[in-house]
Amino acid sequence: MHTKEAVAKRTAGIKQAYADGKYDNVIRKGNLGYKHTDTSKALISQKGLASKHRRLVRSIREYVRKDGTVVMLDSSWEEALAKRLDETGVEWIRPNEPIPYVGSDGKSHNYFPDFYLPEYDLYLDPKNPIAMRVQKDKLECLKKVMHNLILIDSLDACLNFGRVA
Repeated sequence: MHTKEAVAKRTAGIKQAYADGKYDNVIRKGNLGYKHTDTSKALISQKGLASKHRRLVRSIREYVRKDGTVVMLDSSWEEALAKRLDETGVEWIRPNEPIPYVGSDGKSHNYFPDFYLPEYDLYLDPKNPIAMRVQKDKLECLKKVMHNLILIDSLDACLNFGRVA
């Protein structure tokens, strides 16, 4: 779980790593900021694949479930879907383990689903239209290996999930 304390600890660790010179393998590119060397990119990729943690996003929010447990969600759409699942009594969890997949680039990647419904062996992932467009290749690769993945492409669909028309 991403608590505020955990995020602060990671941030402090990254700042200390910079101070210790552990990120000296980057090249300054004019006013464009820093660009990682190929060696650095390979190391970052290797460490990322070994990680069992979700990426941190700025819009992280605490959601309190009916049983009082707190779950960290990444977006208002995830929050809307969580509320809807709780309203309907559908059991759900926030998976902690990534699902490995090979992208269209031939490289290994980790995918962290947003919701898993154990009773139905079903994964749900709300994605706004921009994310659907930007992540098109990734989502196509995932759909080939995850036949139990449902992508939810609108806030309305999150608010009304499972409702029969």
